[in-house]
Parts: sequence; structure tokens; C-alpha cells
Amino acid sequence: MKYFTMDWWNAADDNDPAAKNYLDYYNSIKHELPSKMVEFESLFSLHDSRIKGISINYISKELVLNLKGWDQHFENQKNYEVKFTDIQSSDFKFSDDEDLSSPEFGDLGYWEHELDDSNFAFRCIFSSGATFSVLYRDFEYKALEA
Repeated sequence: MKYFTMDWWNAADDNDPAAKNYLDYYNSIKHELPSKMVEFESLFSLHDSRIKGISINYISKELVLNLKGWDQHFENQKNYEVKFTDIQSSDFKFSDDEDLSSPEFGDLGYWEHELDDSNFAFRCIFSSGATFSVLYRDFEYKALEA
């Protein structure tokens, strides 16, 4: 994570410029992100979502996350599948400082996008301290039945 680190999260300092810096950066690149990613983020929130499944197909270069999350207003829980296509790399890391209290990642706290040459980087951090990142070229999603 570049902007939203566990140190930043734990500090909960309203004067820390990380969120504003990221929002400024995001607004400068939003028009370059895959349109389906922008659409997804206008309908759903990843904040406080939980991973229910992970599938990686190395032949088709696709990574799929099944999540239980929320709509944008945090009023209705939603199940959805997000698919990163033409992936170049992916990485899951667990914090050296934190022991996982359960076999899950915990709640997804924050996420960020970044342009990386001809790819897009998506990174997120979970309440357990785990992080996930993927370098991809396109994105799809679908809402699933609850």
C-alpha cells in the first residue's frame, strides 16, 4: 500500500494528508481506469467487505474475488464477484506484526489504484494487516444472489 498503510490506519489522525493525497491522485487518473471499475465503485463499496473466495487462472490470466460487501450507502449487503483480467502479477501478504486471529483476512479496510505503465495496479489492506495487490489490464464485475 502506498497511501493507506496499517500505520496510517492505526494512527487515525484526521490531520494526516494520506486520504486527501490519494483522493487528489485518484481524481487525476479516474478517467484512465477501466470503465467497469469506475462503474463498480459507483454502485458498491469495498469498505468492510469480506473475501469469500479467491480463484486464479494462470492460463487465462484472470483473478476472481468473491466478496460479501455493501452498496454505496452501506444500507444493503451485497455479494459480488470482481474479475481482474490480463493480470501481470498478484500478491497476498500477511503482516509480520500481527497474528491472524482467524483463517480469514478480516474486513477490507481501504483500497487504492495506481497507473503502472500500460497496466493498472489495485491494492487493498484488510483489518488483519494482510494486503493484496494485482497488476492487471482490464476489469469486470457482477452482482451475485445473496
